[in-house]
Amino acid sequence: MSDTKILVVDDDWFLASILERILVNAGYDVTLAANGGAALDLLATDQAFDTVLLDRMMPGIDGLQVLHRMKQTKALKDIPVVFQSAMDSEDEVLEGLKAGALYYLVKPLDPKLVLQVVAAAVGEYVARRQFWAEMEPVRKVRPRSPTPRIPGLDRWSS
Repeated sequence: MSDTKILVVDDDWFLASILERILVNAGYDVTLAANGGAALDLLATDQAFDTVLLDRMMPGIDGLQVLHRMKQTKALKDIPVVFQSAMDSEDEVLEGLKAGALYYLVKPLDPKLVLQVVAAAVGEYVARRQFWAEMEPVRKVRPRSPTPRIPGLDRWSS
């Protein structure tokens, strides 16, 4: 698991170091970023993270802005993002999930839950990458066929 890279983004250095310790002890390779800007700088040069554990509420570029930029960047859009935040109203959680977060953890964090959620996010991401890697030869061999023309349907299009 030491080749599994997790980016932890939190402006609370104490909490970030606790998360780092929990994840490192579980065998993950952890990189810390102190804010959204630092996270985006790291992601600009290293897209090999398997999951991003992202604080939602930070000064400057907040977690939601980081997530939006990740979803707009081809090399980053599929990396699972787990929000961790004290923002716990139903609307705030739904906003984070609708923006593309895979999971949303509410502070204070339970270390066991953090490990379970990170393991699930990493597992899903690794499985998806493996599936597409296995499908690559098939996609290259089998060209896409044109959409079949169905008689009479063109009168419905305008």
